[in-house]
Amino acid sequence: MVAEVFSAMIQGIEGQIVKIQVDISNGLPNFNMIGYLSNEVKESKERVRTALNNIGVLLPPKRISVNFAPADFRKCGTSFDIGVAAAILLAMDFVPETYIKDTLFVGELSLNGQICPISGVLPIVVAASKRGIKRCIVAQENVAEAAFVEQMEVVGCRNLEELFFYLKHGYIINDDSGEILENSGNISEDSGKECTIQDVKKSQEISESTRSLNYTCKRYFRKCRRRQNICYGFF
Repeated sequence: MVAEVFSAMIQGIEGQIVKIQVDISNGLPNFNMIGYLSNEVKESKERVRTALNNIGVLLPPKRISVNFAPADFRKCGTSFDIGVAAAILLAMDFVPETYIKDTLFVGELSLNGQICPISGVLPIVVAASKRGIKRCIVAQENVAEAAFVEQMEVVGCRNLEELFFYLKHGYIINDDSGEILENSGNISEDSGKECTIQDVKKSQEISESTRSLNYTCKRYFRKCRRRQNICYGFF
């Protein structure tokens, strides 16, 4: 069985939906990832393998093929990690398809299984909503940003164990209080502010401008230090 999940990346200032397909078959043990991938996406293989191992899920000694579709544009970024992990869990029959169908997975994995936030969640969730996706799973730190999109159920997970539990049972339990965590919400309903695509573009443009300015300042600072001058006003 080929397991399929939705993930996404930022392309320019808009979100681009990507379908991750995983097939586990008999053959020489191998973990192969295809689909016009950048280096950081290829490195996802080791992050996912190690994170799954650290929560007690060992990959079978089989041929594991991961495809990122469509293959006609370059995939970049670290937002695909939890999508790859979820697709592998589905392909291994560890979780049902109930909470994977029509669900978007975006988040980076650390080696110990922590789910790290990514940038550009808002335009990604906007693109998912236009695609008809009803639920998105993100890092806990990205929940507030993702919840600005109306009619989207947002689930925040702190680590891979919580994601695994949610995909099996449909809810997450607080480790400290033992209560069921409410991870979905829509901030725009409470604040009365509607998020539009113009807001998304403006937010991305400001973010890109800030990164460009920081990069220019750092280059100038290093140049001045090489000349043994003193730079004022940058840091």
